[in-house]
Amino acid sequence: MTTVALYARVSTKDKGQSTENQLPELRRFAQAYGYTVYREYVEHESGGTGKRSEFQALFADAHLRRFDLEAIQIGSYTR
Repeated sequence: MTTVALYARVSTKDKGQSTENQLPELRRFAQAYGYTVYREYVEHESGGTGKRSEFQALFADAHLRRFDLEAIQIGSYTR
């Protein structure tokens, strides 16, 4: 079975967007494809730097091959 990591992020400056409305879509995406969710990485920080704690944790876990794919919420679509 394929294991995925879910990553939701919003800038603290964004209006009308929240990780709480991103995560259900990411979960539905994983469920629709029969993926098992390894972990949900959630951040409320600007994307201007790669030094975000959850972003770093995502890459560390990817390096350790703890999941097969990552699902990332970008705007109103998932990839």
